[in-house]
Amino acid sequence: MTNSFSEFAKAKMFMVIGSNMVEAHPVAATFLKNAVLNGAQLIVVDPRRHALADMATQHVPIRVGSDIAFLNALMHVLIAEDLYDRKFVGSCTIDFDKLEENVRAYPPERAADVLEGEQREVERTVLREE
Repeated sequence: MTNSFSEFAKAKMFMVIGSNMVEAHPVAATFLKNAVLNGAQLIVVDPRRHALADMATQHVPIRVGSDIAFLNALMHVLIAEDLYDRKFVGSCTIDFDKLEENVRAYPPERAADVLEGEQREVERTVLREE
């Protein structure tokens, strides 16, 4: 992550992928847990159900090694359903068209470890918090 701990209190939603922060990063986990207790939503994408998953709005138990498929499917849905911030993408990214072309090949059905309905619910949870 590139955020400072002081930014955690301002966040409306967190997505933690493949990390048991409670054990590996206890200080960061404390800031995250405080934010969740103050109303931020938390999505944990991890095969393990650990302490942080117990605080999550949603726990997505993907299979070990399927994180890239999950992320590609997530981007696929966000782009296909026009659920992303076009202004931000236009002003802060380069080669977005190449990303868009690449993730077309990764619909949620290809992320065999995550059911399409669960996948789409993750995107919608993320977007409700913008």
